[in-house]
Amino acid sequence: RRTPARTLAESGRTRRSEKDLMDEDHVAQLTVERDRLRRKDVERESALKALESTVKVLRREATESAVSVETLRNKLRKAQDENVQLRLSTELRRTPAPYRSMLEATSKRTQHITS
Repeated sequence: RRTPARTLAESGRTRRSEKDLMDEDHVAQLTVERDRLRRKDVERESALKALESTVKVLRREATESAVSVETLRNKLRKAQDENVQLRLSTELRRTPAPYRSMLEATSKRTQHITS
């Protein structure tokens, strides 16, 4: 609401001081907006830190999983090798004596190659 120039002059104020009041109001609005944006930045920063922490945990778990998968693969290979050896020894026991030596020689070569 504007006051006529005559009334402003009588009260000792000028139009410039009215402009100053508008500027102060604008500065106050900008300050409120700045504070709101700062709070938002703090919230984003906090969320980012939480995400980074989650990523670290997931990476650690993924590494541990990869290690355990590799361990399981090694155990499986070992079990398969033992199974092959067991089948060969069973086969040896079933084989008639004259052919047993040939089968043993083959078994030793196979064992040497696989180890």
